[in-house]
Amino acid sequence: YVEALARNGEEIARNLYGIEEGWVSHHTCDLWARGVPSDGQISWVTWPLSPAWLCQHLIEHWRYSGDESFLRQRAWPLVAGACRFYLAWLVEDAEGQLITPVGTSPENSYRLNGQTIAVDRGPAMDQSLIAELFAAALEIAESYDLDTALAERLRAALPRLRPL
Repeated sequence: YVEALARNGEEIARNLYGIEEGWVSHHTCDLWARGVPSDGQISWVTWPLSPAWLCQHLIEHWRYSGDESFLRQRAWPLVAGACRFYLAWLVEDAEGQLITPVGTSPENSYRLNGQTIAVDRGPAMDQSLIAELFAAALEIAESYDLDTALAERLRAALPRLRPL
């Protein structure tokens, strides 16, 4: 399923975000592996971090099973693709730290001037998921000598992610 979602997510990355590398999907993914934003509350409908979330399950499968074949053939292409998308999507904040340009925490909102707000730049959930994904991907790339160019990009980006 995640492989089908990633194939569709490459098109979403290009058409919705103008990003030519990697893949993305959103909060609500359906039986047909469509990961475009759907109808619903802004706090979750536009959340583009499902690849980072889903890749954690693939990474945990590899960590606990030690299945190198699974890692190389199935998990790594998905993990690497998600990393490429997020590397292209992140922006610098005023302090030069990397953050998501827009984001939500699907289960949270806050009050500002009497209004309920759900969208912000670089919410902690986004930053946490991306940091975990990048760290795990770098660990995998270095352990198995995979995609040294991507590993360099991850190594450069990780310390620049805005801390929580």
